[in-house]
Amino acid sequence: MESRLEQELGRLAREARQLGCSKVEYFEQPPTPLEFMRLVHAHCPAIIENVATAWPAMKRWRSRQYLEQILGDKEITVAVTPNGLADAVTHGHFVLPYEQKMSFSELLDKFKQAGDDSSMSSWKPGEASEPVYYIQSQNNNMHEDFETLLRDVPQDILFASEALGQKPDAVNFWLGSGRATTSLHKDHYENLYVVVAGTKTFTLIPPTESFCLQEQPYPTAQYTPNVLNITSKTTWGIRPLQPALSTPWCPIDPIKPSNSFPLFIRHCRPVTVTVKAGQCLYLPSMWHHYVQQSEEQLDGFKAAIAVNYWYDMEYQKAFVTAGFVARCGRIVTGIEEWDHEITDADADEDDM
Repeated sequence: MESRLEQELGRLAREARQLGCSKVEYFEQPPTPLEFMRLVHAHCPAIIENVATAWPAMKRWRSRQYLEQILGDKEITVAVTPNGLADAVTHGHFVLPYEQKMSFSELLDKFKQAGDDSSMSSWKPGEASEPVYYIQSQNNNMHEDFETLLRDVPQDILFASEALGQKPDAVNFWLGSGRATTSLHKDHYENLYVVVAGTKTFTLIPPTESFCLQEQPYPTAQYTPNVLNITSKTTWGIRPLQPALSTPWCPIDPIKPSNSFPLFIRHCRPVTVTVKAGQCLYLPSMWHHYVQQSEEQLDGFKAAIAVNYWYDMEYQKAFVTAGFVARCGRIVTGIEEWDHEITDADADEDDM
């Protein structure tokens, strides 16, 4: 039987949907700064066309020859996993990816053809699996490892910078295959996510349904291969970090939710939107999202490529409301609270 609190939270979610709070807006052209500011205040996601039409990246980044010309020998850090799930809850831990150094040319060699997915979904520690490679660092990497690519994209999104009165805190480059997914999480940023090649499918959950997600701390660990330099199928394990740390995270797969998450089954109604090459998704702060991708056959390699711009959010109504709704959900499920002090780490939860 549902408690009174659960009934009221369910009512909140239903009324918010009826009022259009889960609606994804659509713009055929980039909005004016005023239109975008209204969108931010409404806290509604939107697909925006023609943001990247004139970007040199839309043509240049489809060519392996071009990318190798400007990045080929540069050493980069790549996230590697046995199952495509970096920064995700699996086997009772929040697991970070293994990080491997390689040249950009070596990375592109990994994307010549699709990998073997047969062992991914059922992978268990101690079993062998084909490695999944993903450039997914959210450390403003366009101004670090991939600074030479800035010649092909703007350093900010003009209508967003004018509306918000600031430049982006971070600009990030993403490159991966359809074998990599991003687990369900939220970010403390206004996110403008532009797809350059392939597609990205976002499963979105508004803050009014965050009570369904059972976020809680998990011991932090890292995937560990049995060889230091991974080149092919190898055996993997999970090693807890030392000293011991814990990371609050959502354990739910919104595509195939388990019956062990009854609040999600009863009350959550995710919204799915696919972002195609050349399109931009405005993803409001505090919206939970799960991201899948489909690679595209390009000139000499096969991948999904994107750039996202993170603008700092205002820690006001949306932040406080989302936190309150999530805490109410933990009261219903009996999850113990943890320290929610706002720190720099709050802004580092992964995207995309």
